[in-house]
Amino acid sequence: DILLVEDNPDDVELTLRTLKKAGLGDRVRVARTGLEALDYLFGTGANKGSAPETLPRLILLDLRLPGATGLRVLQWIRGESRTRELPVAILTAFDNDPDVVEIYKLGVIKYLKKPLEVKELRALAARIGLQSSLA
Repeated sequence: DILLVEDNPDDVELTLRTLKKAGLGDRVRVARTGLEALDYLFGTGANKGSAPETLPRLILLDLRLPGATGLRVLQWIRGESRTRELPVAILTAFDNDPDVVEIYKLGVIKYLKKPLEVKELRALAARIGLQSSLA
């Protein structure tokens, strides 16, 4: 149900722990780079020919990724009809990211500051119809 795109191992671990506390931890796939996320979503690269039948219901996307940045990944997602409507929440460690105007133009549903909070994740899951086992 959730694709977490995050390159920092500590942030991955902390986010997975928070998702678990929110009742969403057993439904997460992790991509460690923007290119890995795109390969998974579109069946390219290491996933050539094996795009998922069912797309994630939420993408948690870090902005500062090596290679393809979060902004670039978001542009690809919004540029393809199959993924255009996917709910994307941006993860960042910065209060005033310079890309914030551009990401909102691309239709993100939430801008989340790391570390994430359980209450905020539950509210986001409820907003998009992901049912938490704790809700």
